Amino acid sequence: MEKKYIPIVCFAYSRPNHLNNMLLSLEKNNLSKFSDVTIFINGKGEGTNINDWEKVVEVASKKWEFKSLNINIRDKNIGAKNNIIQGITEMFSSNSKLIILEDDLVLGNYFLDYMNYCLNKYEDDDNIWHINGWAHPQLFSLKSRSAVSHFMSPWGWGTWSKRWEVYIEEKHYEQNLISTLPKKEIKLFNMYGAVDWEHMIIKDQIGKDNAWDSYWYQTIFLNKGKTIFPYKTHVFNDGFDGSGLHCGRKVENYPYDKTSNNYHSTTFNNPTWGTRQNSGQELVENQTITLSSLNNENTLEHSGTINFNNCSINGPGKILVSGNLTFSGGSVLSGDVDIITEGNITINGSTIGNSLTNNCVLYSNSDISINGSIVYGIIICNGDNLNVISSSTIYGAVYTESDNTVINNSALTGSIVSKYSLSLVNSNLTKGSLPQIFGTSYGFKKMIIPGSYKEF
Repeated sequence: MEKKYIPIVCFAYSRPNHLNNMLLSLEKNNLSKFSDVTIFINGKGEGTNINDWEKVVEVASKKWEFKSLNINIRDKNIGAKNNIIQGITEMFSSNSKLIILEDDLVLGNYFLDYMNYCLNKYEDDDNIWHINGWAHPQLFSLKSRSAVSHFMSPWGWGTWSKRWEVYIEEKHYEQNLISTLPKKEIKLFNMYGAVDWEHMIIKDQIGKDNAWDSYWYQTIFLNKGKTIFPYKTHVFNDGFDGSGLHCGRKVENYPYDKTSNNYHSTTFNNPTWGTRQNSGQELVENQTITLSSLNNENTLEHSGTINFNNCSINGPGKILVSGNLTFSGGSVLSGDVDIITEGNITINGSTIGNSLTNNCVLYSNSDISINGSIVYGIIICNGDNLNVISSSTIYGAVYTESDNTVINNSALTGSIVSKYSLSLVNSNLTKGSLPQIFGTSYGFKKMIIPGSYKEF
């Protein structure tokens, strides 16, 4: 029986060169010759460059080496949003899963391998709503595995009909259901300042945008859905040249993965710690853990809440936790350990890193509390609260987007950057040397602080 590969739907309008480049890159994927491709071309309207539009039709009509090619030309211009929403909905009337592309993308050679693998693997996982082809290097530093996230990217993606039905049936594409949420939820929706998705919805509501993707992300978010990001991007966005409807002229793009097909990877969904499965809450006491000895590429992963009490953890390596993470009871981490959590990070009476050249990275999407501890390294906090208290000492760099940042009876030597106010009580801030920051993928944009901020 012939294996069936997931159908591909593409959207185009009046950018023939972009469409040609996208289809060429798609054709270079080995699975393209086994894949059915449908191209929806938005119709001509007032202001359409007729010459470019006709060239788009010519490009789409070339003899591409796909399994099949269907071209659907709209009778009139229905807008980019309606073209995409209606096209995906039409395709889902006869398909259970789809790969969706727009004309300004250039694809890596293993994009289709990755998308087919993930869409099949996660089809029955009700928590996963969206497969991303593009990676967020600002948010992840996972050298050889995919990641589960709250966030999403519309640059080369896939989903399933049962997810898309929620978007259509509940008419999320025409409602702003975000602006009435609590501030903390809106902040999470906006990826902690990386992308102002809420503003896109607001603009669309008053007729100043023609967006569909912010509404699709709204559906995922409101249903507490998760998405899969590759560890290395399979997509490059070539549309930031002023030619598109929604793209300007500048973006921090990253080289796409032309060679790697290492998409068979461990994720936050049922992660492994060495050879053991871990979930829920766990207390680890009086242990010495050498990350380089783990059979999960120097990475300790945990899908719940975990507390290391009086433990010694030796790098190099990573600690990835989807819940809360606590170091207590005199725990000691050697340097060269990256700590990334979705939940809170709490450090009580422990030592993290041992010098600025042998430091650690603490990155939390929630709160960070450092109590009576010593930290060498980089601290990044995206939660509501960052507290450094009770004679704690920090050597290095701190970046916080917390509404409430407090340093009480403690000392910091290095630098702190806060997007909002800073409360300093009986504490000392001293300018000092920093860990190596330039060239790393931590933070939101390399060495750029989003929005307004104060530096202390």
